[in-house]
Amino acid sequence: MALSMLILRSIVAVFMITVLAIQVNSQDMIKNHTKGYCVWYGQCTHDQKPKNCLYNGPAKYLNDTRGQQILSDRCPEFRGRPTCCTTNQLEALTSNLQTMEQLTSRCPACWNNMRRLYCELTCSQDQSLFMDVTEEEYEKKTNVITAVDYYVSPEFKEGLFNSCKDVTFPGNNEKILSFLCGTSAAKCTPQKLLTFMGSTTNGYAPFDIKYRTKLAANLTWMNETIFKCNQKFIDPRNNRTANPCSCQDCTASCPVPPPPLPKPKPETIFGLSILSFSLLVAYVIFVVVFFPLSIFCSMRKKNNSYAVVADSSKYGGVYPPVSSTQSTSTDSSPGMCEQLGGTLETVLRHFFTKWGVWCSSHPFVVMGGCAIIIIALACGLVFFTVTTDPVELWSAPNSEARREKEIYDSKFGPFYRTEQLIIRPTRNVPGGYKQSPYGNFVPFGPIFHLDLLNQVSL
Repeated sequence: MALSMLILRSIVAVFMITVLAIQVNSQDMIKNHTKGYCVWYGQCTHDQKPKNCLYNGPAKYLNDTRGQQILSDRCPEFRGRPTCCTTNQLEALTSNLQTMEQLTSRCPACWNNMRRLYCELTCSQDQSLFMDVTEEEYEKKTNVITAVDYYVSPEFKEGLFNSCKDVTFPGNNEKILSFLCGTSAAKCTPQKLLTFMGSTTNGYAPFDIKYRTKLAANLTWMNETIFKCNQKFIDPRNNRTANPCSCQDCTASCPVPPPPLPKPKPETIFGLSILSFSLLVAYVIFVVVFFPLSIFCSMRKKNNSYAVVADSSKYGGVYPPVSSTQSTSTDSSPGMCEQLGGTLETVLRHFFTKWGVWCSSHPFVVMGGCAIIIIALACGLVFFTVTTDPVELWSAPNSEARREKEIYDSKFGPFYRTEQLIIRPTRNVPGGYKQSPYGNFVPFGPIFHLDLLNQVSL
C-alpha cells in the first residue's frame, strides 16, 4: 500500500513539473505588441545565414556611424529615429537587397516598394504591431528566431505585385517574377510571390517569413504607402522625382490608343442599302422581262406548228383525213440569234481550217516566225538588273536619309555594321561571383573575368 502511494505521488509530481515547463515555454512565446517595441534586435549567429536575436523591448537609436550611413541609404524613412536593427543586420540587409536591386532597378516604383517591404521588416520601430515570432531556438544562452509571421496588408501586397509584374530582366528577356515567385510569371500571384521570397527553400532567406492573410488579435497590418509604376513620386533616398516605369516594364505606362472612329452610316434607299436595292431592282427587271418574253415565244411556236401527213399521190391525189390519233411534229423557222450564231460558226470553221492547212504546209516558216517574235520580245532582259543593296531597296535616291548617308560617307568613309565579334582571353584566369556574402563561389570561364570584360567594353 505504501509502495503504491509512493508511485502515485511520483506520477503527480512529474505531471506538475511538465505542466509548469509548458507554461514557462508558452510565456516565452508571448510578445508585447506595443507601439515602439521590437521583436528582435541584433544577430545571434554568425554563419552564412545569420539569424536575429529575440528582443521584445523598446527600439534603440543607432550610435554607429557605419550603421547610420547604411540606414540613411537603404531605409531613409527611419533616419534619425530609433530602430530595431543593428549595424550587422543593416549590412546583411544591404547584401540581400543588392540582388533585388539588380532585378528591379529598371522600374523605380517596383524597387522602392520591395525595399520598403524589407526595411519595415528589419528595422521598423513598430515591429511588434505587425510581426510575431512563431518559432525560436535556444542557443548559447540566447533565443534565436527561426520563424516569424509578417502581417502585410492586402493593399500593399496587391500594389507591390502590380508594380513588379511587368518588369523584365534584360539578361534573358523574362519577367523578374519568374525568379522571385518560384513559378512562371503567368501563374504568379501576390501571395505566391511573398510566400516564396520568405521561405528558406529559396536558398536566400535565413529563416521562414510567413505572410499571413488573416489578422491575428492585438496586431495591425503593415500598410505603408505604395508607389504605382505609371506615376511619378518623390524617391525617399534622394528626395528627387522618380520617373514612371517604361512601357516595357509597366503596362499601365503604355499610351492608350485612341478609340476607333465610328463606322460611317451606310447610304440607304427605302431603308435598304444601295447594293441590296440594286440587286432587288435587277431581280424585278429580270422577272418582269423574262417571264412575259418566255410566254410570248412559247405561244408563237404553237402558232407556227403544222402537221406532217402522208404523200397525196399514194391516195390518188387526195389527202387522207387527219385523225386525232395521227402523230404530228412541231417545227419553226430559226430566229435571228440562231442565224447569227450559224453564220459566225461557218466563218470561223472556214478560217481556222485554212489557217491549219497553211501552218501544216509551211512548218519551218511558222516555227521561225515564232522564234523571231519571242527573241524580239525578250531583248529587254539585256537591261534587267537585280537590286540587292538594301539602301537601294528601301531608300529613295532623293530622300533625306540617302543624302545624309552620302554626306557621312564622303566625310568619314562608309559605315559597316559588325556581323560577328570573337573575343578570346590570353590568360587562363577563371572568373565568378558569390551568390551572397556568405554563399559559395560560382566559377565561370576565363572569358567572364572582370578585367577582360572591362577591356572589351573600352
